[in-house]
Amino acid sequence: MTSTCFTIRGPGVLEPTSFPDAMDGWERQGASVWVHIDSPDHGTLRSLLDRLEIPTLVTRCLCDPGENPRAIPLSAVLFFQMPTVAPEGQCHLAVLLKDRLALVLTRGGTVTGELSERLVAEAEAAFETTPESLVCVVLNHITSTTVDAVEALRSSLDAMMTQATRDVSELTLEEITAKGQQVREIEAISSLQHESIRSVAAADGTPFALRSASPFYGVAVGNVRHASDTVQRFESRVGDLRLEYHAHVSEQSSRRLNALTVLSAVFLPLTLISGIYGMNFDVMPELHVSWGYPVVIGAMAVIATALVTYFWRRGWFG
Repeated sequence: MTSTCFTIRGPGVLEPTSFPDAMDGWERQGASVWVHIDSPDHGTLRSLLDRLEIPTLVTRCLCDPGENPRAIPLSAVLFFQMPTVAPEGQCHLAVLLKDRLALVLTRGGTVTGELSERLVAEAEAAFETTPESLVCVVLNHITSTTVDAVEALRSSLDAMMTQATRDVSELTLEEITAKGQQVREIEAISSLQHESIRSVAAADGTPFALRSASPFYGVAVGNVRHASDTVQRFESRVGDLRLEYHAHVSEQSSRRLNALTVLSAVFLPLTLISGIYGMNFDVMPELHVSWGYPVVIGAMAVIATALVTYFWRRGWFG
């Protein structure tokens, strides 16, 4: 478990502090604080929530996070969670807002340093720095990361479509399947983020109205809408790639069957001749003359050559 804490000293001023000092300043001195805990252990988290007197429903959601987003706007606290895109894969973000306190929990990824750098950079340019406005900064960062992932996915799909147009045999079914799985994962993340952010709008009538806390909230909403709308169109492109690949495989199979059919047609009359002269009849004059063997071999060669030439001219060999 790692933590990053700031005491908010004024507009654009975030003072790094330790977790005990941050909590002491919040409880005893009325300071506004930001606390980010990455991969919290169950016991420490429950002890902290009990100390903050968090409602039981919110405590249960924080200690036992589900895969689906959940937003709980109450008069004393605002809680929401959502999946995020992280370099290690998928990460889950949970946010708890209480009077003068923003508690952010991340699981499944190491994004503490990245979030801290973004907070400090954006806070310096802000006219007003509050826990609510910093949460909006985080939402903007999270949704911007999702947009970047969507754009990277678009570029890779464009490259695969170009490759398929040039020579679809360069693609493999495993690559297409993996890309489809990636599209579904990003689509699920963006959809759940959109749902969470829309649910947060229900807090507009509480002291934690993020919509009016910072313009970054509006940017985050725009980001997640763009990501969700864009990635929904990618599934059809993956489907097109899969159809082109299967059409290519079907064409290759058809060509192989054509070649086998031609070979069968060529050898059928030769097999017939061999079968006739392989019969054990007592009276077969051709078997006892000196020219019988070369004549039969020559006739078989002529027939085979004629058939191959015929099929070749009609394009049966592809």
